[in-house]
Amino acid sequence: MNYTCQPIKDMSEVKKILQTAKMKNERLALMMLTQLNLGLRISDIVSLKVSHFQGIYLEKIEKKTGKRQFIKINQELKFSIDQYILKKNLEPEDYIFKSRQQNRHITPRMAQLEYQIVREQLNIPYFSTHSLRKTFGYFAYKNSKGNLPLLMQRFNHNSQDTTLRYIGITQDQLDDLSENVQFSF
Repeated sequence: MNYTCQPIKDMSEVKKILQTAKMKNERLALMMLTQLNLGLRISDIVSLKVSHFQGIYLEKIEKKTGKRQFIKINQELKFSIDQYILKKNLEPEDYIFKSRQQNRHITPRMAQLEYQIVREQLNIPYFSTHSLRKTFGYFAYKNSKGNLPLLMQRFNHNSQDTTLRYIGITQDQLDDLSENVQFSF
């Protein structure tokens, strides 16, 4: 099995990742929580500003694709972001995930290094910055009862096969479907 960048399919493992990140630092935990709730790439997460969270929708032009996304901000994420903004006394034009350099956000590479610390501490070889986007997709697929076209649209994928591979619907899971659906005379 390829262990690079897989979704986290166990909710208790997701919670362990978030708790470990929170013990390291609040910014990292919030970055991970934001990625899990929005399903965006880390390059789009790090550049978020306070102003992005002033309404009920996040409007973002994806860095990789150049496509515009409108994503509803759920209550849990909104509350966590608002608490962080108040605690850090951030202004509307401030980056949420600030760098130590003035008026800059952290880089995707810096985020990757911070995620790596959590990966090593928890010994999860397939965990990276992109894993949480895939984790969002995996749970969104499960919670939508397999609404693949909706997920394809959210991820800007052109084929169902791409989306299924992306969220880690593996041959073993497809085999389980055959085992769990059996008819007899």
